[in-house]
Amino acid sequence: MLKSKCKLTASKLSLCEGLQKSIQEQRRGGITEEIILNIRTGKNIRRLLVLRSGDFRKNGIVLNYCPFCGEQIYKEQQHP
Repeated sequence: MLKSKCKLTASKLSLCEGLQKSIQEQRRGGITEEIILNIRTGKNIRRLLVLRSGDFRKNGIVLNYCPFCGEQIYKEQQHP
């Protein structure tokens, strides 16, 4: 049983222990982290966790919920 859970706030995503351990730096497969930047300001716009496996190895699938703790880890931003 995991002691921590993922937390999603307006500006930050904190990961649970299971998800932190499973993120891979290489893009061959598994769960990878993608960061979208605003080129003009250099600020992070969004942090995505992408599952790459099987038929989805090339493009991947964005995870909306943590597969380890079940918490929501992605929320579509509302545009004004």
